[in-house]
Amino acid sequence: MANLQQKLNGMLHKLTRLAEIFNIAVVITNQVQSSPDTFFGDPIKAAGGSI
Repeated sequence: MANLQQKLNGMLHKLTRLAEIFNIAVVITNQVQSSPDTFFGDPIKAAGGSI
């Protein structure tokens, strides 16, 4: 999992630099899925897992 966090951090750093250099907006979304048969807890979870 640490490897995924490092890759995510690197990508976020690159996007931040691009936004600052070219004065552009960067929008990041998180795809989620719902489990309607869940009675307890949060029925919404990340589609790709958690990082």
